[in-house]
Amino acid sequence: RFPPVACPLDDAHGKILRQDIRADRDFPPYNRAMMDGIAILQETWSGGRRRFVIEATQEAGQPQKKLRKKQGCIQIMTGGEVPRGCDCIIPVEEIRIESGVAVVRDEACVDGGIHIHRRGSDGRKGAILLHGGCRMRSPEIAIARAAGMDSVRVARWPVVTIVSTGNELVTRAGKIERFQIRPSNASAIRAALLNSGFAGVKMTFAKDTAMEIRTTLAAAVAASGIVIVTGGVSVGAFDLVPDVLKSLGVRRLFHGVAQRPGRPMLFGMAKNKTPIFALPGNPVSALVCLHRHVLTALQTGGGPQSETITLGESVPAHESLTRFVPVAVARQTASPVSLKNSGELTALAGTGGFVELPSRKGPYPRGSRVAFFPWR
Repeated sequence: RFPPVACPLDDAHGKILRQDIRADRDFPPYNRAMMDGIAILQETWSGGRRRFVIEATQEAGQPQKKLRKKQGCIQIMTGGEVPRGCDCIIPVEEIRIESGVAVVRDEACVDGGIHIHRRGSDGRKGAILLHGGCRMRSPEIAIARAAGMDSVRVARWPVVTIVSTGNELVTRAGKIERFQIRPSNASAIRAALLNSGFAGVKMTFAKDTAMEIRTTLAAAVAASGIVIVTGGVSVGAFDLVPDVLKSLGVRRLFHGVAQRPGRPMLFGMAKNKTPIFALPGNPVSALVCLHRHVLTALQTGGGPQSETITLGESVPAHESLTRFVPVAVARQTASPVSLKNSGELTALAGTGGFVELPSRKGPYPRGSRVAFFPWR
């Protein structure tokens, strides 16, 4: 858990709430008209009256008015408080005005209480409207503002440093050799973090030498609350990250996950309690591990990061590994995208995210409901 910090409500979007927000009054605080029209006493309508003398107009934001005569009505605007003595709103579409008299169509459907948003029906004073741990999206921001909050306590996001390793990476603009690549993983991870509410995100790079990786990681750990490494995490001759982390005193909690793609992922804790997520260098693997594991871990308390979706076709499972399969999404149905390998970054264009298929014998048939993780 990241420590709580006070935050202006207008700056809280995307952050995790660290307090309960209670209603400072009934929601809504008065019987509220849901339509423009006239307010009447329904028993007068039930008695056969179809013509109502307009006594006054009740606008939104005005003090409540009172109906003087049962045979009268008060013109009312959407959002206005239902006048005393009235219990029914007849929409403007059902009436016509003739010399200060509202004439209601005989065919109009007039029901007591219809078109009235009752006081306290959304929540009574003191009721919890938002629970601590929720993500502050636009609806939560609106609810907090309606409850009178100008500032809220949220999780203080730490500085995140992304360390990309590899001799093949070229960070400068301009000419690039055939055997070199641009650091797409770092840019993708940064974009996902920013889209998830993290503001302080740094990127740095290291060549495949133990000394350079060690210097870069040591600086990142000292200056950051979270470190995310990409590349050099498997078991090849130039996969130096695991041994370098060990030399820095990082406590390894796991190295390897029973999944495809992204199996070599490593997670450890530095001596200063900075978490370190080391992801594979292949871009699909890196993105899958980021969305399935890293963002879920960083946003603990913010609710599940996955949704449930329907498979549009049968998809093979793996007997011993969880599969993560990129999918295109249309009408709440997921269509798997074929990948030649976990380096095929361009195949992700147009996909909405990926589905999680736990290990099992036999395929997941069309129509199966499975976990879906959207790209961020």
